[in-house]
Amino acid sequence: MCRTAVSRLRHLKGGVGNLQAKRYATSSAVASRPSSPGFFSWLTGERTSSLPSLDTPLEGVSLPPSLPDFVQPGKFKVTTLDNGIRIASETSVNAGASIGIYLDCGSIYETPV
Repeated sequence: MCRTAVSRLRHLKGGVGNLQAKRYATSSAVASRPSSPGFFSWLTGERTSSLPSLDTPLEGVSLPPSLPDFVQPGKFKVTTLDNGIRIASETSVNAGASIGIYLDCGSIYETPV
């Protein structure tokens, strides 16, 4: 553990007697291109001119028709079978089904305390 700490300290200080070679970015290509603003600039509200705003419509993309203001609720019917079971059914355009079973539910079936 002590050797690990000493080697880390030497690495942080730059080696023993500064004998290690150091790298510096001297290429002009590295510094010529600005970096992207990133997440924090978006969070703080800084603007970038490289991307169009989300309100700008895209070329060649047509918008789908908007939904109507009111949609008629689906019609449902209640059917009572010969054994007394009531079935409520509703037509739907979706390919799905749901089943709910209620046995002796409601205040009529509660016992007084």
